[in-house]
Amino acid sequence: MGGATFQAMKEVLHEESPMVRVPLPFGSSATDYAYAHGMQKGYEFALKVLKAMGQSAPEMPEEPEATFSRSNNNE
Repeated sequence: MGGATFQAMKEVLHEESPMVRVPLPFGSSATDYAYAHGMQKGYEFALKVLKAMGQSAPEMPEEPEATFSRSNNNE
């Protein structure tokens, strides 16, 4: 899948926010508002994770080789 295709898919996902698709009716209970808020925040977090996954990963540091020679022992 090309980078442009993935970018287009992310744009569609951004426009399909839960708050845009299912607006709460006026006079809804506090529980309904809390549920909708949680859905929105979870959706935003998922989009941030997808965006982060699309970026290049930092380089991993070189791991030191374990040697057990006498010069390494602190005696």
